[in-house]
Amino acid sequence: MNLNYVNSAIEDANLSAENGDITFTADAGINNGTFTGNNITLTSSEGAIQATVDTGNTANSGLTANAQGEIHLYDDPQIHRVASPEGIYLNGNFQGMLIEEQTHGASEYQTILNSFTDFASEAAIDDQIETIEAAKQADYAQYWQIRHQAGENFDPTTDTFTYSDAQRAELQAQGKTEADITALEQAFTQWVRARHTEFGNPTAYDANYTYQIAQSERNQLEQPLSQTRQTWQAQVNFFGGFQNAQTFFGVIDGHGETSVTTNDFPMNVSSRYENQQKIYQISDVTTNEVVTVRRDALLAILTEEQREALRRAEANGYL
Repeated sequence: MNLNYVNSAIEDANLSAENGDITFTADAGINNGTFTGNNITLTSSEGAIQATVDTGNTANSGLTANAQGEIHLYDDPQIHRVASPEGIYLNGNFQGMLIEEQTHGASEYQTILNSFTDFASEAAIDDQIETIEAAKQADYAQYWQIRHQAGENFDPTTDTFTYSDAQRAELQAQGKTEADITALEQAFTQWVRARHTEFGNPTAYDANYTYQIAQSERNQLEQPLSQTRQTWQAQVNFFGGFQNAQTFFGVIDGHGETSVTTNDFPMNVSSRYENQQKIYQISDVTTNEVVTVRRDALLAILTEEQREALRRAEANGYL
């Protein structure tokens, strides 16, 4: 359904498109409208919008609205994008100048978290460790192959490799100096000794040898993965509770406040500098949860419009 009223303000419009989409434009304004459908688009290039909107809650349904004047929305629509330079109000509560994907505020973070959790799961770590152990197993076989090739040049009692007189003469004929030959011997000796440390100083090839990664090495693999997973979980928990980070920054930008304690946004924001880097501390005054994040890290997880809202708030001295 597509209706366009040029240079007109429309009162009491009531449109329903069950399992369909609605596009409704009234240049001079939409007042007291009621709209029901999947994807609903409302536009007023010169006026305001006041409407009750029901988009349902399917995965792809939502409202797109743009107006020059204020936008007042009622009910609980899913939102694709709503923008007004004069401000947006949802059921009477100020929401800033821009809302995007309001009902899916945490979904992007959750998707990333799910993907990372799969990557960093115990099963995935076990797979990584099995790959490492298989590579080490191959290193063990290669080590003994080279040891056997070295023959009498390698002294297992001192873990030292030395070229025979004939081999030294051949190397010298190739232009190698005595220093070059000594360096080659030392390099081979160091390589063998490193393998001894790694494989437990074996004295003979063991066909049943099995390399197992130490628990300390496993911990080194797990720790950074676990820390990253916890960081993303904190982002999901925190931003998910406030529907949309952009909405919060829009409130700051519109009200000129660094503390917003309405029912919709029980959040406080403060900033400081550490090692010449700006740090934001964002706290939920209801649960006392606190997220501390570097400015560059915060910018990295926001959309471009969210970043712009943050920059405006900073430029205006609100943050």
